[in-house]
Amino acid sequence: MRLPFGGWRPDETRLGHTGLVDVRNAIPAKGQWLPQRGLLAASTHTISPLPVQGLWATHRLSGDYEIFVAFAGNIYLVPSREGDLTAVKTDAVYSYDDTARWRGIQFGDLDIRTNGVDEIQARDLTDGGNYDPLATGVAPRARYIAQVRDFPVVAYTTDDLDGTDAYRVAWPGFTDGLVDPTNWTTGQSDFQRISDIGQINGLTGGWFGSIVAENGVAVMQYGGAATFAFEVKERRVGCRMPNSIIEYRGLTAFWSPEAGWCAFDGAAVRQIGVERLDRWFAEDCDEDHGDKMWSDVETKRGHLLWAYCGKGHNGKPNRLLRYAPTLDEWAVADIEMDALGRGKTFALDMEDTIFDDIENWPGDLEDPSLWSSLPDNLAVTGGKLSSFAGEQLAARFEVGEFQLGDDQRRAMCRRALVLANGGAASLEVSARDRFDGTMVWSPLMFAQSDGWWRFRVPGRSHSARVSLSGAWANAQGIDLFAGPLGKK
Repeated sequence: MRLPFGGWRPDETRLGHTGLVDVRNAIPAKGQWLPQRGLLAASTHTISPLPVQGLWATHRLSGDYEIFVAFAGNIYLVPSREGDLTAVKTDAVYSYDDTARWRGIQFGDLDIRTNGVDEIQARDLTDGGNYDPLATGVAPRARYIAQVRDFPVVAYTTDDLDGTDAYRVAWPGFTDGLVDPTNWTTGQSDFQRISDIGQINGLTGGWFGSIVAENGVAVMQYGGAATFAFEVKERRVGCRMPNSIIEYRGLTAFWSPEAGWCAFDGAAVRQIGVERLDRWFAEDCDEDHGDKMWSDVETKRGHLLWAYCGKGHNGKPNRLLRYAPTLDEWAVADIEMDALGRGKTFALDMEDTIFDDIENWPGDLEDPSLWSSLPDNLAVTGGKLSSFAGEQLAARFEVGEFQLGDDQRRAMCRRALVLANGGAASLEVSARDRFDGTMVWSPLMFAQSDGWWRFRVPGRSHSARVSLSGAWANAQGIDLFAGPLGKK
């Protein structure tokens, strides 16, 4: 019986499960699973003290990518793989509150960043230099920012007149016919309060803006002379974990305590994790540490990534959850980190000190991104900037439970063939005679010299678990072979 390694569905019942009831440290692809690589130090800089308050990259108008990391009340430029970090801020020290997460956009020749506590900061992408206040005493302080059409829009604002307003969305106006991010007083600059769906917990942009609140979702669209029009699209499904909110190609995904993992496309909220992994995630995720979650879009595949505190964590994220929108599939990996964000590769050469012990270097020398400066996802772990270029992580695939015999007979499972390439594979087979009984697993088994597993596991229903380690390349499924036993 051939059992393909289908999609990961931990919420489904084991019996007759056509996908995987468990998978770890693998990436979903069409018809197969690919290896998830671990973290590998990408620079020699020390990032301390923690927590990290932001990790992002900008694309200079010169064409260069630059990496920034915020911690200890400062913003630092990472100029190269080695050397010192460069402080790029005004003389003031920014908030050291670990919940003051920096968020931002590139708007024209400015990189604009906000953390909800300090004044909105901006850095010139032509001249470089420091981050300075965008418009001192004029622009509101804000937790969230996004570009909606041609406007930088902020939400959950604080100003000297009205104080903190968790329901307000604001945007600047025009100066000389152009949107001016420093003009918050004239030229169509305005604000809107959305007070009927709870406090705003996230804002994403694009052709339209998506406002994700505690108890609902609203959309904002530009209407010319009438500025922005607002419409509440959902009043029952919201988000209370702001760091789970992420946008990719017009789709805003988030975790909802009422509806699980959801996606909003500007028209309606769709549940993307229901009866698949929502119950599993709700049990695994420690929502008391929801402020430690990080989210990003994987640069190479367009997958959505969330680093969060799962079971067994020690106060920092130890899981990497992945959603592939084009495949509508999920995966999870056990990777511990302090932060996750956007960065770049450092265009290495063989003279770099990272290759001093090349025989034991765990990365892939054939990865073209090593030798050029390209956008890449980075993490902070152990006080170091790290990339997902380490060794392939040991993966695990567990299929559902199937009756290999007929309705009247037990079956003896005798042989198996793992459909995977590369690395080292091991196998466990389980069985039970009663469906109200406990699955009993065999000891760990390894293939014989001809590539086959041979064993004897009797039972009325069977399951299998495959583990892959080393330099495995892909995994597609397992073939199980059984013969009938006497009636019982």
